[in-house]
Amino acid sequence: MGFSINPNHLPVLRSYAEADALERSIVPIRGKTVKPLGKRSAQHMKIERESGTDNIVCILFATPCVTFCPNDTAVLNYGGWASLSTAGFINRVYGRGSTSLKRNQILYTHRSGTFALPPFGLTLDANGVPLNPPRCTVHTINRKNLAAIRQQYVPYLEYALVVRDMTSGAFTDPHSPGLYPNGPLLPSQNELESPEDWYPLVLRAMWQCSYTQYDHAANTWVRKCTASGLRNILMDEIYKLHPHYVFDTEVLPIGEHKHDKYRKYF
Repeated sequence: MGFSINPNHLPVLRSYAEADALERSIVPIRGKTVKPLGKRSAQHMKIERESGTDNIVCILFATPCVTFCPNDTAVLNYGGWASLSTAGFINRVYGRGSTSLKRNQILYTHRSGTFALPPFGLTLDANGVPLNPPRCTVHTINRKNLAAIRQQYVPYLEYALVVRDMTSGAFTDPHSPGLYPNGPLLPSQNELESPEDWYPLVLRAMWQCSYTQYDHAANTWVRKCTASGLRNILMDEIYKLHPHYVFDTEVLPIGEHKHDKYRKYF
């Protein structure tokens, strides 16, 4: 279970007028300028007036999560922290729509649809409707293109599995990752014609997908690599090297959201 805050003691704000009145009513902590948003002891959740703009900002730690503007718009921002704490804080403080964390994305749901909070923030009108709605993009595997790319690496993939079988996928020195430093796991286009250069690449791939276990017969710790693990990490590397060829891109209608499990490759 991950750490998260308890936002239940925080006020619910629906407009700039409410945020403005609350900010004016709170007395700062003695000797400081901090105005706690909820309990006086919870100074990591605070409210302040932005100098020069008169915006009212609700802050979690150092992130301005909810900003109420004088024109009655609001900006939701997660500051790069896609966490239960951030989602819970925004969901409690901003009284229109709901905010949740799903698959490492903070989603804002309103009657107008579901929207992933973009890095630059989501601006909402007085009724909570997004003014700059991001469109969700999902990726699907193009099987024909994947087969064509994979065909180029078939000799190397078969070679890698033979090496794994010959070595039983075992490393007798499980505490020396420096022997297999980070680097490419697949041969370049030039190296595809040079099998003599493949062995170090295979060892590096085997190391990266291996796990530590105790060998009772040898009375020592070893690292083991399975055939399926090696196959999976090499296919993952193909996805990383050729994402725009292997995947098709679909842009969904505004307000529609689907999980994109291949987003990490872009």
